[in-house]
Order: sequence, then structure tokens, then C-alpha cells
Amino acid sequence: MEYVGNINKVLDILNINQSELAKRLGLSRAVISEFTNGSREPSKEFILSLNRKLGISVDWFITGEGEMFLPGKDPRKPQIGNVADLRLSGVLSRQKHLPFAGYKPINANSQFSIKRQYKFF
Repeated sequence: MEYVGNINKVLDILNINQSELAKRLGLSRAVISEFTNGSREPSKEFILSLNRKLGISVDWFITGEGEMFLPGKDPRKPQIGNVADLRLSGVLSRQKHLPFAGYKPINANSQFSIKRQYKFF
């Protein structure tokens, strides 16, 4: 019955209640309640839904071992590629006065312009 504790961990980490989890997974709140109190075992479809929609590792959910979230899906960690998170964390501290701080033109002849594409360096 390790899954009961794991469902509760998911609720705690995501800071949501049973109703919100049910809504995200397309289930009724009663079904989630039955899973969390141990009166019903989660189906394969439920576990796969946790995996697809919330990024929960199937191995972790079943065994309680390993990482809870799939790589890049942990909501507690800033996601790589999110410029706002990088700016807040100080990664893009150089040239803060430029609107495209931390970016450079793909082509050396390009000038900074909203219409141009940029790549992160």
C-alpha cells in the first residue's frame, strides 16, 4: 500500500487537494479519495495518467524508489530554457539594460531586433 503514501506525497509536493488532482486527471474526487484512504487500488490507467499529465515517474509511484518526477518535470526546480527564471536566478546578469540580455544574434551581421531569431549562448 505504498501507493497511498505516494499519492499523498504528490498532493503535498504539487500543493493541491484531491479535487484539483481529480480535475487535472479527469477523474472524480471520490475516486481519488478511495485511492488515498486505501479502499481502492490505482489502475494502470491512473498511474499512466499521473505520468503523462503530471510527469510522475511510474517506477517511483509503484516502488517509492528513484526520482519522483521525470527529468525536467519537477515543479520545484526552475526549468532550463525559461528566460524569466534565468534572469531571476542571476544567470542573465550581464547586460541587464538590453532587452535581449543573455542573447546574441545567430548571424554576426544581425542587429538586435524583435523580428530576428536569437539563440542562447
